Amino acid sequence: MDVLVSIIVPAYNAERFLSEAIQSVLRQTLIEWELLIVDDGSTDNTLAIAQRYASQDARIRCLHQDNGGVSAARNCGIIDVSKEAEYVTFLEADDLWEPDALALLVAALEVDPLAVGAHGLVREIDSSGNWIGGGWREAWARNRQYVKGRKLLKSEGHEPTTFSCVVYDPCFVVGTIVVRRSTLTAAGLFDTSLTYAEDHDMWLRISRQGRLAYVDRVILSYRQHGASAMRNASDRSPRTNVRLRMLASPQISPEQKELLRRGVAFWYRYLSMQKFDWMLASLRERKPLLAAINMRHGMRNFFRYLVMIR
Repeated sequence: MDVLVSIIVPAYNAERFLSEAIQSVLRQTLIEWELLIVDDGSTDNTLAIAQRYASQDARIRCLHQDNGGVSAARNCGIIDVSKEAEYVTFLEADDLWEPDALALLVAALEVDPLAVGAHGLVREIDSSGNWIGGGWREAWARNRQYVKGRKLLKSEGHEPTTFSCVVYDPCFVVGTIVVRRSTLTAAGLFDTSLTYAEDHDMWLRISRQGRLAYVDRVILSYRQHGASAMRNASDRSPRTNVRLRMLASPQISPEQKELLRRGVAFWYRYLSMQKFDWMLASLRERKPLLAAINMRHGMRNFFRYLVMIR
């Protein structure tokens, strides 16, 4: 069977959820795919589970490496994708696709040959697979914002996602995006030096090459093992550091650099508001030291916003 989409699943000690993730691939209505499960030096039964599925379906292959982290595992898969594959996507070992996820994303790319990728929406589930109410991730993805001059505007539902959006905040996560293999080849491998936000770094590099078609459908269930956002005293987010690093790169055009600079500025504004909210919450919880730290960081990020938005 021809391979249209290569799916890369990095897996480290993923025995609890890996079978469910694989089953969500097997249920896809689009069947022209290959699944590369990259065991990242697991010490549990992850590799055995992957090998069992590979023995039952010729479309599934197992790769193994010493533990090197998620970026190294994804890169291992990228290097080994079939030369026939036109598209590449990634799925986490504990997340689940809707049955029509691949079909919807590939269809969006075939309708728009100039799009370098396509992405859809995400919802949250708990460790038992139950939907988590609130749907903030779905709303966050639908509320795509982009930089235009000195303004941050909301995208219309039908509009593609562009670099001007990703410079502020990517509105998609791993598992909701399919890219053309040629685009991924041009973007390069995941940066293994990044402990966090390695996916954001990749989305920036991909979106620099062109627009992403937008699919207004939930296609991924994103599993949460606990609180995904905790109030803390960190000064900057890893995403900020990724954008600042790209801002200093000589490889981006002056126009992209200006978009990126303003995107970072608006993100600083968001971080400052977030820190002020956490400050108030800390005061209500009678944690004055944490409140003071968050107030300081909020003021620092607001000053950074004022400097960069000039």
